[in-house]
Amino acid sequence: MTKQELKQCILDNLKDDDFDVDQLQILINCYRVVNKVITIQDATENVCDILNVDIDELKSTKRNYELVKARGFIYMYFREILDNYFTVDFIGRFFNRNHSTVIRSLKRIKNDHEQNYRGCKDEFEVFLKQMGTI
Repeated sequence: MTKQELKQCILDNLKDDDFDVDQLQILINCYRVVNKVITIQDATENVCDILNVDIDELKSTKRNYELVKARGFIYMYFREILDNYFTVDFIGRFFNRNHSTVIRSLKRIKNDHEQNYRGCKDEFEVFLKQMGTI
């Protein structure tokens, strides 16, 4: 979808009396990225491919380290790499969590990244390359 098509889609949604607020927020946030349209769904699918996790498990309440790390990568990507692209509240709603859970996860994944715990830093670099940001 081109930026012009995305802009038109946003305008069309605004004209509709029963537009979906969450969908509209996604469209507006996608429009903010200058050269590439990135959605939370795209990032989630890429992380799942890189870390070999299922998207349904990623949204589940399971807390094994691989799933925690995958969620943290997505959170960190949107909050740190894309300069607060999505709010912690929006990210939490996408993953069926509240904003404080996202904030706690961000703190943990940053710490793991700094210490390269279980290869976290290396895997995050691979993720960034696949997302086209480095």
